Amino acid sequence: MRPIKLTLILFSIVILITGLGYISWIIYQKLPGQNELPLKAISENTALIIQVNRPSELSNDIISQNLLWKELTIIPFFASVKKDYQAIDSLLKTNYKLFQLTKKYPLYLAMTMVNRSSYGFLFLISIPEKNGEELITSFLEEHFKGKISILKNQYGSANLVRIIIKGVHEPFYFAVRKGVFMGSSHPELVTKAIDQLYLNIPSLAGSGFQKVEKTTGKKVDANIYINYRLIRPFISNLLQPEQQNEAYKVSCFADWSGLDVILKKDEMLINGFTTIADTGSQYLNLFTGQLPQKTGMMSILPDNISRFTWLGFNSIDSFFINFQSFSAKKLGYIDTYAGFQDFESHEQVVVKDYFLPWMGSELCMAKALNNPETMREDPYAIAKVNDKQLADSLLREFGKLFPKKKESVSYHNLSIRFLPFPELIPGLFGTAFSDVHTTCYTFLGDYVIFGNDLLAIKDIIDHYIYGKVLDKDKTFQAVSETISDQTNVFYYFNTGRSHPTLRTTFNDELNAQVEPVFDSLKKFESIALQFTCKENMFYTSLFIHYNPASDTQGPLEWQVALDTLTSGKPQTVNIMRHWPKSILVFDLANHLYLIDSEGNIEWKVSISGKPQGLPQEIFLKGSDSSSFMFNTENQLYLINSNGKNVERYPVKLPALATCGLTLSDLGKTHETRIFIPLADKKVHAFSIDGKSLNDWPNPGLDEGINQPVQVLQSGSKEFIFIMGKNGHLLVTDRKGKTIMKAGKNVKVSINNKFYVNKTNRKGLFLTTDQTGKVLFFQESGKTSETTFNIFSNLHTFLYADINNDGSPEFIFYDHNRIYIYDHSYRLIYSYLFHRDITIPPFIIELPGGEKRVAAVSVAANEIYLFGINGPINILPGIRGNTAFTIGNLGSDPTYKLIIGAGKYLKSYTLPQ
Repeated sequence: MRPIKLTLILFSIVILITGLGYISWIIYQKLPGQNELPLKAISENTALIIQVNRPSELSNDIISQNLLWKELTIIPFFASVKKDYQAIDSLLKTNYKLFQLTKKYPLYLAMTMVNRSSYGFLFLISIPEKNGEELITSFLEEHFKGKISILKNQYGSANLVRIIIKGVHEPFYFAVRKGVFMGSSHPELVTKAIDQLYLNIPSLAGSGFQKVEKTTGKKVDANIYINYRLIRPFISNLLQPEQQNEAYKVSCFADWSGLDVILKKDEMLINGFTTIADTGSQYLNLFTGQLPQKTGMMSILPDNISRFTWLGFNSIDSFFINFQSFSAKKLGYIDTYAGFQDFESHEQVVVKDYFLPWMGSELCMAKALNNPETMREDPYAIAKVNDKQLADSLLREFGKLFPKKKESVSYHNLSIRFLPFPELIPGLFGTAFSDVHTTCYTFLGDYVIFGNDLLAIKDIIDHYIYGKVLDKDKTFQAVSETISDQTNVFYYFNTGRSHPTLRTTFNDELNAQVEPVFDSLKKFESIALQFTCKENMFYTSLFIHYNPASDTQGPLEWQVALDTLTSGKPQTVNIMRHWPKSILVFDLANHLYLIDSEGNIEWKVSISGKPQGLPQEIFLKGSDSSSFMFNTENQLYLINSNGKNVERYPVKLPALATCGLTLSDLGKTHETRIFIPLADKKVHAFSIDGKSLNDWPNPGLDEGINQPVQVLQSGSKEFIFIMGKNGHLLVTDRKGKTIMKAGKNVKVSINNKFYVNKTNRKGLFLTTDQTGKVLFFQESGKTSETTFNIFSNLHTFLYADINNDGSPEFIFYDHNRIYIYDHSYRLIYSYLFHRDITIPPFIIELPGGEKRVAAVSVAANEIYLFGINGPINILPGIRGNTAFTIGNLGSDPTYKLIIGAGKYLKSYTLPQ
């Protein structure tokens, strides 16, 4: 199956429906309650369902902010949708209550079969009011006085209401029954929906829809449900006549997909699950039980790839047997290939016996744009080789069955062997490989590549030899950081390199709208679609990469690949006093990297165990170079800036550590001490050489300690704060003697830190309790409290001066909302995140000393910054999924934002 077909169709549907969905929202009013779910009114003859979870907010985001939508509105159709939206939006805002209610309940748009070859759209929404029908008609009559005709006809126990608005050619029909609004321009769809609610008619509840519906997320912008069996007529209408077999392939691909949609300013993330029917008559069933495989082929595919279809399986034999059985039933996936069959009969051989014994876990059909001037695309078939010696031997033996002019050609010390059998690859693996008319092949690394001619093979060798491969292509890297490197089915499509394919694939009407604006649409640089076997379902991920400045690299300065996913917050450090900054970062495989200001890895060291907390930078006595201290569960590490362990390190801890260390210089002599809470429920202290301090009494709490110790200073006195995992508090001096006793009923928040109070004279220090009240601690341990709001025990509290006026602000985060109060306890603003914030807000200190509040949504790959006046606009293209750092690197005075994104560490340039 060619990758462009399904990915572009899904993309078009999402943009189209989210625009149309909001336009339909005018049809309903009050929504306080619910009788029946709208889904129960949807027929089993439905090909597509769009669930818009926050219609008014989402549509505002699309029209006003989303760069992808703005780019699409250069196409006439989407421009008309935008115009309609603006008119509807103005109308809705005349009724404040109605507009606010659009934020409460999801809107469903079902694309349902009207007859065997056409669809109609059915809009559904919950309206539990008894007089819901009257609410709607009254609203319409009020706003379309003299321009509207409303006619009601009895249908069963409901009214089928027909609406005709002057200037609108088609009437609109709706009914409200059992708390569900049902509307369409096709009256038969409305009556069928009424029947679904009242009669015992088969519905979606008994189909594969129910399986995927249970897996979809609720805190996302929208959900898409695709019924592959019934989507064929819709796809057929988009394609050229000679491409109709592709629509058939889609209908046989799977049963249902349920996808979550997250729309960001400059990209769209779509993921969920796909089911297959129990009959085994669908293409994805070939991969049931096949383990996801690593996409290693990206290291040999050329960087000028326009598209590919990649398949991964742990057993080529079982995959091939299943494919042969499947394709015998579904003729669109394989052709007769008479030449292939005649060859086997004439030579009395079984072709697969020359290929399957050496084949590994990857098979790919790819096309590369080898000559952009003539738009020449060369197709390749690439297979992983398990046994190169066996593969070479069997392919040579197979080649002897053909007459040829020469044995081989040497190019860059690689042999290109001739194999003139055009039907070889499609005869084995089906019509997905029909463009590969094999004449020659070569080996690159652990792969064998089949091409149509000698020039095509030489082109792919050139790219491989000179390092111009796909996994180094920045457009592909932007995709690969968001998707998995282990999967079963992977489709990739590069827009800019696929112009010829678009014209020959889609029908003339669609081409007429797209062709004049194609250069702008190339900003949608690539599309990636993956299906990964997870027991009896397939995790599905669709990613559309948009680059608003397709001719430049935007704010990305550099990126570097780690061995595996980045872990934790990257840090800027000085490896020498007064030297330019470098970066420290961990990966999930417990490696610590030092990366210079240009993005080069200086060194990588392996750590025994998972690091707990971030490394602490320290300059040892008499040294001009820095060292980095951190601990794992078992050991204390001190690594020099050259990547070598400091003498006597690592040090084995006397018990398992329960959290990260605290490094502090205490007393007049600035003696360096290391404090680590251990599993014996006590805080242990160590000297800089890693030895336990005999004069430290190891204070502790019976409930155990899982937060790092804090050392704060008031005047010349030091206070060491030890917080128990249940919220009890112990405060000692630098000798471990208790100097502050809090009341028995005082429990502090276990998620938050103590701060030196700079707001008032209520106490030396402050933090929050488990209900979010701010507690002020006097030196005696006596507390007073201030209530800003009611928060849960999972809230985050920060205390920082973000407007640089010398008075810190009080910052709270709870239930996906951030609140910022000034020193007078006045709420400056609050902000509701529409994404799940996986990394709670934290403070970023800029090189000039200014502070900002930051947060990260890992699922959406989205970052946030806040100043005193609210959210700070983030440049398009800046994304990642770890906590991040902002600072200067090298001698460049510009600010850099350093963040992890999958296995990449990235540096972005920020405006001053």
